Amino acid sequence: VERMRQFSPENLSLMEFRSERDYELCAKIRAQHSLLGQLGREFRRELHMTDDSRYFKKRLGKQLKGGELPLYEGKMIFQFDSHFAPGTYYVVEKEIRDELRHKELYRLAQFVREARIKDLEGRPVPEKKAELETLLAEVFRQKKFKLHCECPRLAYRDVGSSTNERTVIVSMIKPDVLLGNTLNYLTPFSYSVDSRGELSQDFIPADETAYLLAIMNSLVLNYFARNKVSAHVNIHQLYELPVPKLAGKLRARLAAAAEKLMASPHDPKERARLEVVVARDAYGLDAADWEHLTGTFTYGSGDSKAELDETIAHSRELW
Repeated sequence: VERMRQFSPENLSLMEFRSERDYELCAKIRAQHSLLGQLGREFRRELHMTDDSRYFKKRLGKQLKGGELPLYEGKMIFQFDSHFAPGTYYVVEKEIRDELRHKELYRLAQFVREARIKDLEGRPVPEKKAELETLLAEVFRQKKFKLHCECPRLAYRDVGSSTNERTVIVSMIKPDVLLGNTLNYLTPFSYSVDSRGELSQDFIPADETAYLLAIMNSLVLNYFARNKVSAHVNIHQLYELPVPKLAGKLRARLAAAAEKLMASPHDPKERARLEVVVARDAYGLDAADWEHLTGTFTYGSGDSKAELDETIAHSRELW
């Protein structure tokens, strides 16, 4: 029971282990690391493939013009690779912008109310909802605040079976791209108000995003997640993945490796180097742990499975 609470403190969900060795190894990976949901970051979805379908238009192989933005679905990305498969839909920016702005102003109003802010930008915060929204819309415009889609974003695929080649699949998405609900993304900024009532958008540092990208795509975290999920990686399960709080040279090294792989996502040797650093230096695994862990990645076929096998072979040589 104590271990169950450590693995899943919020949901108290049961992990399913194939063997005693898997149980012991997952306990070692969990250790005393913070869970992703405890890092003060938030994942969310942007558009729903059914509820927002009125905005979606079929690409049919056409090149997009100015004012037309691609819509990404989960199947379009792979680990470190945001160009894994072509897109099916696009949206017209002027048709969707008001909807996205409305959602962001709602979140901003929620932040102001929950923070119990009295004065904002030199004015008392209105009590009435409509007046507050009017004030925030004015501040948003004057300060040229960004929408989420105008920022680079870390996103992961919702569909991720425990018997797929990989389970947690994460990539960076460039700005001016809209995301369907099969991709959940890391909110690229939060809001804060200083002592003078000045409102600001605080962006997640690029090196932190790159570091999370390296950790979340690792075989270690994929192995751990496979004992938690079946066919989907929902946000609650994602928040319960253990993430080491690293600083200094090791954190910078992982972030730099992630940046390298974003430029060349299918380089088995570079990937193997990253995997070993994550497993050995971030999670404290040894060679026997790595041998067992990598031996469980038997699913898949074709070129991507061959690439995975080559990565694993190189990583074992590095140990």
